[in-house]
Amino acid sequence: MKTRKEIWQRIKGVSVRSFHFLVNVYTFVIPILALCIWLFPEVYFFAMIRSLTPHFAISALVVLVLHLFRNKTLLFLSSYAALMLFIPTFLGLMYPDAIVEAKPNHQNFSFVQFNVLKHNDHHATVINKVLESGADIVSLQEIDTVWHKDIREKISATYPYSLSYPSEVCCIGLCLYSKIPLQNAHVEFFGDLPNIVADIQIDGENIHVVSSHTQAPIYAWKFEGRNQHLKDLTSYLQKIQGAKMVLGDFNSVPWDKFLTDFKEGTKLNDSRHSYAATFPSWLGKFGIPIDYIFYSKEIECIGFTAIQSQDSDHNGIKGVYQLKGNSIVKK
Repeated sequence: MKTRKEIWQRIKGVSVRSFHFLVNVYTFVIPILALCIWLFPEVYFFAMIRSLTPHFAISALVVLVLHLFRNKTLLFLSSYAALMLFIPTFLGLMYPDAIVEAKPNHQNFSFVQFNVLKHNDHHATVINKVLESGADIVSLQEIDTVWHKDIREKISATYPYSLSYPSEVCCIGLCLYSKIPLQNAHVEFFGDLPNIVADIQIDGENIHVVSSHTQAPIYAWKFEGRNQHLKDLTSYLQKIQGAKMVLGDFNSVPWDKFLTDFKEGTKLNDSRHSYAATFPSWLGKFGIPIDYIFYSKEIECIGFTAIQSQDSDHNGIKGVYQLKGNSIVKK
């Protein structure tokens, strides 16, 4: 009869061999995945893998170090190849636009973007985060009738100008609240989903504002819906002259092909100047950035911060801006 020590040694040996086998298989698979996200960025499966490339890059680095210490040259080179394919996917697009210094005698204005989570019962906590931000304009998503009632009661005194589109359909409701008068505020549909559009005046200059929320690409058909939403929004913005601010939950990472196409098509800049993950909030810095505040060339971003949340599944973001002047459309 085998002793307890012998049984333990056998279990340990099987576990180590199984671990090495799985690591070896993964090591040969990840460069294939890394190559496919370059070759097929519009294919649903590879687009979802592409969304997690920083995480896959970290895993490739871990196994690379493991194979280095095990002196496994072929496996080391396979991990290295995957790492070199993953990193360029996101690194150049992670911090695309620089923050500039605030100019003296320029009026600053600020925006906050927050997906509140429709099924979140902690309304007061999220609303307090919004009020504490001190932003001039607030864009909120996943608003149903209960959220709409609570938000209106708590912040309408501070933000007297607003337009809301509450909905019980998950999760298309949204609202725009402002300390600055909203002009021509109405709802536009892109990708068959509501978007709030309005104009604001800063120092007598007109800025067109769009609040949007695309579908979460948890299924292939929702992925197609999200992409169509971005295309429709691009077409709309191309027709708008002058300064523009576009914010919302875009359910897309900065290095996703469809989002880079959106930025190129609209000539908008991303306020983000650090990784600033927003989803899921409970993963903190290890999540992915999918919430945005975009601005056009007539505007400069002078500050950007993340707003930590413990109740919504999204962290909020806040951006501070100033006009460049000279090239804004006056009304």
